This record gives sequence, structure tokens and C-alpha cells, in this order.
Amino acid sequence: RQETESELSHLVQLQAARNRGNVAFQMRRFAEAVAIYSGAMDLCPTHREYMAVLCSNRAAAQMSMGRPQKAWEDCTNSLRYKPHDNLKALLRRARAAQALSRFQDAVRDL
Repeated sequence: RQETESELSHLVQLQAARNRGNVAFQMRRFAEAVAIYSGAMDLCPTHREYMAVLCSNRAAAQMSMGRPQKAWEDCTNSLRYKPHDNLKALLRRARAAQALSRFQDAVRDL
């Protein structure tokens, strides 16, 4: 029972961090969003679903900061955590690959 309550508390903290990152992103505070998403990842390295979302969200912030290589890496990690039904990560990775002039990779993801 204690583990379940602890896990629930952990997920609530994780969701709150994700929401803070999303707010920072919407306010165009991309470096802050990257830092928040990164911190949230430290809370849940074994929660595959959240890690996939956080990596993908951080990739969007990285692209907005003009860091396509970091965005590509985050999208690739997101797809490792959730290889199926992860359209946002695929599209974001394709955009990052295009920005890196890796057109074959971009087409493969689309």
C-alpha cells in the first residue's frame, strides 16, 4: 500500500513538472522549458510513457532554440521509450533531420 501511495505521489509531482515545462514553452521560455523537462526526467527514468512525452516535449523546446541535433537526439530517445503510436516524436525528428540536412532520415520518419 505504501508503494502505491508513493508511486501516486511521484506521478503527481511528475505531472506538475510536465505542466510547468509546458507553461514555460507556451510563454516562449524555451531554455527554462528544457531545464524543467530535464528535471522531470530525473524523477521518472523508469516510467516509459512519461519519458517518451518529456523527451518529445524537450525536443520541441530544443528546436525552438535552434538546436536541431539535440532535438533529433531527444526524439530518438522518445521513440526508444515508446516506439509505437508516437507521431509527435516522429514528426519532430523529421523536422530536426531536415534542419540538419539529413533528408533521407526526414523522409524515413514521415
